[in-house]
Amino acid sequence: MVGVTARNSRHLVAIVDGLRAAGVAGIQLVWDGESGERHVFAALERARSNPAAAPVVLATGLEPVPALHTLIAHRNQRKPT
Repeated sequence: MVGVTARNSRHLVAIVDGLRAAGVAGIQLVWDGESGERHVFAALERARSNPAAAPVVLATGLEPVPALHTLIAHRNQRKPT
């Protein structure tokens, strides 16, 4: 879970890239829709450009959304054993 704040929003692309490089299973950006819209969508677009890495989803709360679980399971099925 990555909370999007006015302070960290301009660094979201780097934060998401770093987490994906560290090998996390998935990332949920928690955003209240108030500030940092440009940076949120930049991070989502960057994540979309590399579908082989950990999935990134957007939500309004800290509870993991079902889409994140589904995307992680789908990604794990695609990985070679």
